[in-house]
Amino acid sequence: MIDTADVLAKVRAGSMPASWRVIRPRGTRFIFSGALLLVAWYALISDLDSKSSLVAHYIPIPTLTWTVPTGSGFILTVVVMAAVLAFLARQFLLNRRRVLVLMPEGLVVADLRSGSIQRSVAYRDVDILALLQAGDGDFEPVPHVRLSFTFKNKQKMLWVVEDYFSLSAAEIARLVFADSIRTNTTVPANVQRPPAPDAAQIVAASRQIPPPEGWRIFTTKLAWKTCIVTILFAGILVFMYTLFVQSYFITGPSLPQRFNSGRPFGDVLASEMITIIALIFFTWLLGFYEINLIRRIQLARHQIIVAPTALVLADKRTGKPTRVLDYNAIPEVHLTQWFKVYTIRYRTEDGKRRVLLLPPDALSSPAAVCQSFLARYYRSRVKSNLA
Repeated sequence: MIDTADVLAKVRAGSMPASWRVIRPRGTRFIFSGALLLVAWYALISDLDSKSSLVAHYIPIPTLTWTVPTGSGFILTVVVMAAVLAFLARQFLLNRRRVLVLMPEGLVVADLRSGSIQRSVAYRDVDILALLQAGDGDFEPVPHVRLSFTFKNKQKMLWVVEDYFSLSAAEIARLVFADSIRTNTTVPANVQRPPAPDAAQIVAASRQIPPPEGWRIFTTKLAWKTCIVTILFAGILVFMYTLFVQSYFITGPSLPQRFNSGRPFGDVLASEMITIIALIFFTWLLGFYEINLIRRIQLARHQIIVAPTALVLADKRTGKPTRVLDYNAIPEVHLTQWFKVYTIRYRTEDGKRRVLLLPPDALSSPAAVCQSFLARYYRSRVKSNLA
């Protein structure tokens, strides 16, 4: 059991041990981000409500040439701004007093003002720690990570880690796995670093029926629907980008002509800044979708083998290993999650940073892959006295 009163007293006094991590809410930064989005929304509505729409002029797409009825743009803007501001204010008021304390022996989630304890877990009492995948019908605009605790007394607890702390929910889950495994794993005497795993032997052993005990094998698939939608969306982006560049830089007025058009200098300068931001955003968005599509296609050709010594990606047809994640050769690991897509980011001993994308349309449960990897990664490093 954890003495939660003592934990809260030390946090309030600021006298925490160096091994503790005190994670507080995000503060007002997310409200500032929401305000920027609202300003962009207001600018778009105001532009579409005007008689000479800049958006419809520079991007001649039929869906952007409609005219907002008189007054409806203002009403719609007020309703959207009020709803978003109310949501952000409620989230801030609910979460500003929360604090998450991660300790080597457990965790505590509490309200600093009232002293109420929302979560308290001692890792010594945990029998099974699992990372659960969200259901197919669960729409989560804000990332959530589900941690399931099964205690030694057979009681269970589900902790839905919301993304309102200053540290992402996926990273909090990774730290919980790390501390829990360190607490419940005994370091053997006369520890020596084991040799590098043989990827070919791991692949050969994984094809046994049944596979070795403690191994997890995940078969990927190519989601044709996602690939087609991504390609179509990328094509639309390229089409819009081409029309934008052509109408703005080729057939449209030049930069001196735009500044000498008689419009206020501030309006022209704002339009130029928005144009630059739009060009950068379209370029980034197109590259983001293309890179993720390539990663999905590459992953679909492989089988993921999570062995006690390494995670191996092997070609499903030839069995040739294409990537080996030797746990003892990876000093740094991070976990991210966005719209049910998990990403394992790691750094090798030679300083190279790599990414392993785990989309839900290519795997039945990316969370299960992350759970298997984190459990074996930290257990291996603890036994090798590297964690």
